[in-house]
Amino acid sequence: MDNNSLECPNCEEPLKLEEKRVYTVKSEIQKYTLEKIKCSRCGAQTITSDKKEVTPGLNPASRESAPKPEEKRERDWTIECQCPKCGKNSVLTVVSEDNKWYQTGLDLISRCFPYRNIPGYEIINTGLCYDCQQKVYSTMNYDQYTLEELKKLTNEYIITHRDNGGSSEFDKSINNISRALIRKFHETNGSCFLGKIHQRKKLTEGEKAKLIPYSGQLVYNFEYDFTLSQEDECLIDLLTICNNNISNETINSIFDRIKELGGMHLFWV
Repeated sequence: MDNNSLECPNCEEPLKLEEKRVYTVKSEIQKYTLEKIKCSRCGAQTITSDKKEVTPGLNPASRESAPKPEEKRERDWTIECQCPKCGKNSVLTVVSEDNKWYQTGLDLISRCFPYRNIPGYEIINTGLCYDCQQKVYSTMNYDQYTLEELKKLTNEYIITHRDNGGSSEFDKSINNISRALIRKFHETNGSCFLGKIHQRKKLTEGEKAKLIPYSGQLVYNFEYDFTLSQEDECLIDLLTICNNNISNETINSIFDRIKELGGMHLFWV
């Protein structure tokens, strides 16, 4: 594709290539190229595709809506996945056309295979078998674990879902792990303060960021980003600066200060 000849539909400025992704789907499909180009003046984005190399049916424009769960279509494609924890093989059948679409990475797995359930999505996504999903994703009581064990569980969760950015839309167990970590941190250190790196509401002039004491209250998903055993004026100042003018330098300084104080990060999905 020659993007040099493309102009922004808004301001007619030449479009600049921002991202290029090339998909190769199985052996029967050669190549699918998707390019995201962005106008340097107004920021408008345009997505183009190499239609010559796309197998019919895989062009994004040709799949306007996902198949409905009640549609009767032959599941003529077998997906076999090996569980990364126990090594057991899981076999699922899907419609081959849906599998081709899923392999492009252009749609949600739930839209590609609407007739499969959530455990089935997780098998396709991570390979975890049904039995291991029950062990890993059950809403178990994590209070039985030590602080170090909870930190290990957090790392294992991120590693398990590393191909999806460290989280899964189907696995919410990290939320229970984080809440248990807060309780155990409080129990271990005798005190616990919770903080948010970037507040949802801008601080007024002269107002400072706050660390909230934990005393057993309910903690909602994404409400806090880290725990500390004590308040710290230096960190409060950094959080205040970050709230008014966020920057990578300030974020890195906050992370460094939390580490120096022996704090712990919280993860949510």
